[in-house]
Amino acid sequence: MPLTPAERITESVRLYGAEAAADVRAQLPGLMDLEILNAVEFPHPSLTGAYESGCAEPWTTQVVASLLIASNQRTVLETGGFTGQTSAWMAMALERLGGGHLTAVDIDPTRVAAIGERLKGLDLQVATYETVESDILKYLPTVPNQSIGFAWIDDNHEKWHVEREINLLWPKMKKGGIMTFHDVKGSCDLQTVVKKYGGYSIDLPRLGAAGGLGILQIPT
Repeated sequence: MPLTPAERITESVRLYGAEAAADVRAQLPGLMDLEILNAVEFPHPSLTGAYESGCAEPWTTQVVASLLIASNQRTVLETGGFTGQTSAWMAMALERLGGGHLTAVDIDPTRVAAIGERLKGLDLQVATYETVESDILKYLPTVPNQSIGFAWIDDNHEKWHVEREINLLWPKMKKGGIMTFHDVKGSCDLQTVVKKYGGYSIDLPRLGAAGGLGILQIPT
């Protein structure tokens, strides 16, 4: 059901705090689509209402998890895990698939610990995971070729960095594997990088200055 104006304000205050909420409501078009939150099917109770500024939008994360399931990939790499919300969505997708392995890489040790705690709280039965504290550009050369089926790229959003990631990731991806990218639209404008390598980007309601989803599939 659509949110009332009062409910929109309440939700924006919860997401951004009372002082920032008014400016946020004026600047972010995605905030006027908060009804989407009512339609998101969170895969675990701990993820309901857990969104915080800086994370991928819940509806975008739901698309990523659904794409992982639809592609039937079982080896997942995440770059830039932040608080582990998208990590958890993808781990639950692997759980629903009947198993698989998630590697979440972040350069910040505090974030790596947070990701681990969130994943531990899922009580996974068949899916496995590991958290890695590393610079992704140093980590990728250590990964075996054609070993990654699905990648979620959401760390350093500078164009040169993302392009370097794509080049390092390409030989590590399985044929038919999928790279996905956050913040391709808006201020980061990563759509130009994704397009350069044969991918495409879609705009989605945003809760920040950037958002959207990029998709790049490795040829079979």
